[in-house]
This record gives sequence, structure tokens and C-alpha cells, in this order.
Amino acid sequence: NLGIWDWYLKTNAVEWSEGVYNLLGLKPNEGKATVESWLGFVLPEDLAAAQAKIQKAIAEGREEFYDEFRIRRAGDGEIRWIATQGQIIRSGERAAEAEEKEEEAVRLLGVNYDITERKNSELQIKNLNQELNIRIRELQAIFDIAPIGIAFAQDASCDVITANPALAAMVGVAPGENVSTNNRPLPYKHFQNGRELAPHELPMQCAVAEKRAVLDEEIDILRADGKLITIYGYAAPILDENGEVASCVAAQIDITERKKNEIERERKLDAEQSLRLQAEEANRLKDEFLATVSHELRTPLNSIIGWIKLLRDGHLPAEARRHALEAIERGTRAQSQLIEDLLDVSRIISGKLQLEVQPVNLISVVNSALETVRPAAKAKEIELQTDLNPQIGLISGDFDRLQQIVWNLLSNAIKFTPNGGRAEVILQPSGAEAEIIVRDNGKGISPEFLPFVFDRFRQADGSITRKFSGLGLGLSIVRHLVELHGGTVGVESAGEGRGASFSVKLPSIPTLDFGSDDEKARINANGPQPSAADAYPQMNGARILVVDDEADTREILKMVFERCRARVETAASAAEGFEKVKDWRPQIIVSDIGMPDEDGYSFIKKVRSWEKENGAQNPIPSVALTAYARSED
Repeated sequence: NLGIWDWYLKTNAVEWSEGVYNLLGLKPNEGKATVESWLGFVLPEDLAAAQAKIQKAIAEGREEFYDEFRIRRAGDGEIRWIATQGQIIRSGERAAEAEEKEEEAVRLLGVNYDITERKNSELQIKNLNQELNIRIRELQAIFDIAPIGIAFAQDASCDVITANPALAAMVGVAPGENVSTNNRPLPYKHFQNGRELAPHELPMQCAVAEKRAVLDEEIDILRADGKLITIYGYAAPILDENGEVASCVAAQIDITERKKNEIERERKLDAEQSLRLQAEEANRLKDEFLATVSHELRTPLNSIIGWIKLLRDGHLPAEARRHALEAIERGTRAQSQLIEDLLDVSRIISGKLQLEVQPVNLISVVNSALETVRPAAKAKEIELQTDLNPQIGLISGDFDRLQQIVWNLLSNAIKFTPNGGRAEVILQPSGAEAEIIVRDNGKGISPEFLPFVFDRFRQADGSITRKFSGLGLGLSIVRHLVELHGGTVGVESAGEGRGASFSVKLPSIPTLDFGSDDEKARINANGPQPSAADAYPQMNGARILVVDDEADTREILKMVFERCRARVETAASAAEGFEKVKDWRPQIIVSDIGMPDEDGYSFIKKVRSWEKENGAQNPIPSVALTAYARSED
């Protein structure tokens, strides 16, 4: 694959070695070696550029030249890439007409060699780089939107560490800010067991220094705003092809609320030895849950990573690539659902799960949930039956969260019912409440596990050989959502293999009737019919201040109080409400508890302090509104 040639420019004579004939697909000495015959083998689209390069090299007085172009071989017609490299030999005489006094080129001597394999490799590398860039952008998107804190070191020394938005929000810095403590102090500090950690003691630095994964690390962080949080996570070094550390990655979650609960549990354990068994059981469940989370997240993640590596190699046939993309999509959807459940539990634990309350038709809620689960039921040939009482009135609640309740119960029924089974949804009145019943003829629940069905992280089968996947969060979320709506949830089962029946009871919106028929008749007899406002309790011009960040809530409260003959002012925030307290001097305050920037507790404290400073004899009577269902609220 190497040929030597010699070109005499003055006579245009050419000499070729046997290697040139081989490159051109010719037999030795087949055809005469001429410039024209050589040019005939060069592809037309490369010919002009190849000629121009040689002429340019000669004109610029260069001594060497190099070029790459394609030829079409004789016989098989195969297109090959050829590199030509050689020297430009010049005469000792000066070209009389050349202004720059350059020596005249009289001869070109060089070699040709086949670089087809190299060019094909370059093309493959280019395609792989394009594919890699796509994967990098996808990973960057995951990095940006992941709900857990992720830190990535850009060097083996962890001098530059980038935090994703979730981690930045967790520790109180701007997204993308360098959170390495190696070369500068950060606006927050790391503590462990009450001692501030040095930079080399942090998980990422330890992982890099010791070339090992640092697992189950719990660190207290004191933020710049004074907030103390506890994070739990792990760090692992990233090694290059030689086994040397190239960078490091870490993941953290905020477990502040969980740590508070653990501290409180430990305090109670010290006071009451009888709680020891309960604490040990809770700890076992925690470990079981973490193992389940690890399994449920890693199972699709391992598949995703494996398929991505195969896609990067670029050797998969079209059918395998389609299968790979489908597997990646299934895995990401599974992880998305698991993360949504974890986020709901996190909001519940931290008390940040709020409801968008409005009058809701439960029939619409049930029908929406049924449409969502119908494909899963069809796949298992499960018959869905409904008995929805159209006389059920409205309830006050959050449509999406109510649909989540019914969807969770139906999903459980389908999940634990064998193929060809039956699931039933019943909507019926139950006294002053509306009752939703979801019943199936599936796996059933053992009497031993029945009391723990709604406990967080509890599963009837938590072993590694369990048949049903999941984190054991769905029914605990149902219980919390039902309680937030002021309702109750219960379960009945005759035992394993005999199905289960879940019942949700929610308070209906009462139909108000102001005044009896006798009273209305008396009013009609003694004078003109009163307006609707006359049927409400009369407040005789009392000044009422309503403070709530929800516009709909302010509007309905204002309308109701005005029908009671009260004078009403509204405020959309605690700050605005405090100004109206000082300017308007209300006689009654009705305030929401959960508001952005400043909550109702802080607002009332400021009002009481202001009253004391101004010598008020009696504090303004105040009423608190909240959608939270915690005992402290």
C-alpha cells in the first residue's frame, strides 16, 4: 500500500514504483505511467483541489507538500483515500521573470499511501462524538432537573465542584456556583458530630484521596441565613482508563425532618423503655425502605446506562437501537413515578403539601381516575365495574389530589388482582359524608398486616424475592391526602386470596337553609320579603380584616361577611395586613396560617406586639384559617 513516484516537471515525464500500480488496482507495468493517467483515477470532485494544492506549494516556494484525496481503483471500482507526500526539487538557476527571485521547481519526488482505514476511523469518531454530545446534553438535563442534590467535580483535586439547582437550593447558593472549599470559604459550613469539617474531610475529597465510594454520610450544614439542615448522601470517584482518579460525583438528599424525628424518637426511648421495640422496627423499616429505593431506582438506571453505552459504541442494528430507546423511555418513566411518590412523602413529612380547595364533583374525580387506569386493567383483562350515585353533592377539596387518592386505590386493586379478575368503584352517600369504595377480588391482606396497611414504607412483602414492585408509599400518601381533606380512610379484607375493600369518607358541602318555613311565612305576613343577606347572622357593621394569599378565599370570605352586614377589608399578605391593622383598626381579624414570605403566626405576633406598644386594653379577636392537618396547626 505504498508507492513511490517521480515527476519531471519540464518534460512532464513520470516514473512509478510497483506500489503505485497496486494502489491504482493495476498489475505491474499495466498501462503507461503518465500525469494524465494518474489524474484519471482521482475522483472529479477532488481533482481540482488536488491540482491547486500542488500548484500553490510550488508557487509559494515550499520544499515539501502533503495532500489527501480519493481515487477510484481500476477493476473493482473501489473508492480509496490516498495521501501523497514528497519534496519539491528546484534548480540552482533563478527564474528570470520571477520578481521574488525564487528557484525554479524542476521535479517532484514523493510517495503515495492508502489512508482509507484512517479516514473511516475518523468518520466513526466524528459520528461517535456527535452521539456523545447528545448523551452529554441528556445527562446535563438530568443534572439540572433532578430533585436530589448532585455535585460534580471537574478535576481530580475537587478544586472546582459544580452544584445542580436542587443542591444549590438545599445549601442556599446560586445554581452553578463553585461549591469547593479547597481554595476559598463558602457561605455555609459543614459539621459532623458538632465539629466543623476541614476540606480534606468532606465526602468528595475523601472519595478522591482514598479511591473508594463514601456511603451513608450524614453532615450538618449551617447555611448563611442561619438555617441548619442535615444532608444524607454518598460520593464516588470517577476513574479513567488507567484506573486513575479523573473526577468525582456525589448525591445528597435533605433529611433534616427525618433527623428531627429520629432525635425526638431517641428522647422518647430514653424516657420510656417500652418504645424500644417500636424504634427498632422503625429502623428496620428505614433500612428496608432504603434498600427498596436503591433497588427500584438502580434497576431501570442500570438498564439505561447499559443501553447508552451500547448506543455510544455505534454498532447496534436499527431494531436494537429502537429497542434500546424504548427501554430507556420505560426506565425513565418508572424513575419519574418513584420520584413523584418520594416528593409527595417529602412534602407530607415537612408539612408543605397544600391543597387547592374548591367545590368538587366526585363523579368527575372517579371518572378521571378510571380513564387513567383503564389501559392497565385492560392489559390484565380485569373487569372495571362502577356504581356512582348521581345524587352525591359537592365536596370541598383539591380535584387533582382527590383524583390521586382514587388513582392510587385503583392502581393497587389492579396491581394485586390476578388476570381476569374484577375491581369495583362505588360512590354513595354515608350520612353527611360522601363515601368512595374501591373493592377487588385479588390477593387480599393478611390479618397480621392489616393494621399497618397505611404506614409509610410498609409492605406486606419486603423481601428481595417479592413479586410486586414499589416503595410502599402509595397508601400512606392516600391516608395523608384524605386527612388533609378532613376525611377518613379504612380497609377491610377477609384474608389472603379473598380480595380487599378500601373506603374513603369525605365531608360533603352542606346545603344551607336560613330560616324555617314558619319564619318565612311570618316575615311575608308582616312586611316585605327580606333579601338573602337578612337570613345570615347579623354583624351590625363590625370591621373585619381578612388576610389570605389566595384571591378566591379572600373574595368568598368578603362576600359572606358583607352579607352578614359587616364591613370588610382584605389583604393578600401579612405585611399588607399589618399596615391595615394600624390604619383601619379592625374589630376582628381572620388570617390564613400558610402564606409566602411571612406566615400567619408571625403576622399575629407583630399585631400583639404593636397592641402592647400602643397600650391597647384588649387584643383584637383573631381567627386562624389553615388547610394543614397537623396537631400544632
